[in-house]
Amino acid sequence: MHNSPRRGYLLNADSSPITREQLERKLHLSSDEVTALDRELVEAGVYARASDGTVFCRRMIREESKKAEWR
Repeated sequence: MHNSPRRGYLLNADSSPITREQLERKLHLSSDEVTALDRELVEAGVYARASDGTVFCRRMIREESKKAEWR
């Protein structure tokens, strides 16, 4: 999310949302492991999902907005 084209969103370099399959490959985890971790992080409020399925972090987005104001 830090290096995403849109900071705070989990996106590929072409700005398309990263799919669950891509996460499995990038993290070297099984589908069940990614599902369990996803559930845990959403329940803990670490991130959320937009209507199109894009994972985003409200805190990172808020901090990026504050940085833009400071500039």
